Amino acid sequence: MSKIRKAAKGEACTLNIAGVCNYNPDTVVLCHFPSEGHGMGLKSHDLSAGFGCSSCHDAIDGRVDVGLLPEDKEYYMRRSQFRTLLRLIDKGIMSCKQ
Repeated sequence: MSKIRKAAKGEACTLNIAGVCNYNPDTVVLCHFPSEGHGMGLKSHDLSAGFGCSSCHDAIDGRVDVGLLPEDKEYYMRRSQFRTLLRLIDKGIMSCKQ
């Protein structure tokens, strides 16, 4: 398991889907989002991911239909990805040279 995946444990959900999020850090995992490197049986890279609670993860992956339009899913995934990258930098797991 990568340091990025391990970092999700106990974190707050960065997907925060309105009306869906359970706000329970005990259920948060690293949720992989579609990218150019994914396909049948292949997960996206850990950088194309975000911290998500079980409820938000189910909604994004389509296991539970909460009525999200494709553009809504895209918005929540990219917002989560950015928020997660900032958390990883704050935790010292990643760095960004400016």
